Amino acid sequence: VDARAVAPTLEFSGSTWIWTGEQNGAANDGAPVGVRPFRKAIPSSSTKCPVCATISISSDDLYSIVVNGNLIGAGNGYRNSAVYTAGLEPEGHNVFAIAVNNIGGAAGLIATILVDYSDGTTQIIVTDTTWKTIKATPPGGWTSPSFDDSAWIASSSEGPTANTPWGMPPLPP
Repeated sequence: VDARAVAPTLEFSGSTWIWTGEQNGAANDGAPVGVRPFRKAIPSSSTKCPVCATISISSDDLYSIVVNGNLIGAGNGYRNSAVYTAGLEPEGHNVFAIAVNNIGGAAGLIATILVDYSDGTTQIIVTDTTWKTIKATPPGGWTSPSFDDSAWIASSSEGPTANTPWGMPPLPP
């Protein structure tokens, strides 16, 4: 496996701000206060072996990101974005689990994930409506790759990035 000396800069241009679809009354009243979970799985493949992932992330308000049950990082505020790197299970099911805590007003999550494979190829994963969520506090064990999220719903797009309350988050230095 070839190593990369410097993590790539991952832009948010292909990603959309997502949420659970919940609103407090009128559209401008924001989302309910509380923690909401978001999950994205990369199924195992017989032809590709994932090695690592580089994740650019921002949220409104607080987030924590877990990859395969391991806490990778946490941050706050849509004006702050961060980049994390995580090892992946080469022969298993890989899951990105992000908890976002809305402390009031609008709420959203945006991320771009670059997955590196052992054959030198890469895959970009963006936040969009393929991410799973629930309109409730995260249940126990939800960050585990073996957690059954089949009853979860598709996340809701908060609209084109430039038209959201947050716009395009700044990239970290």
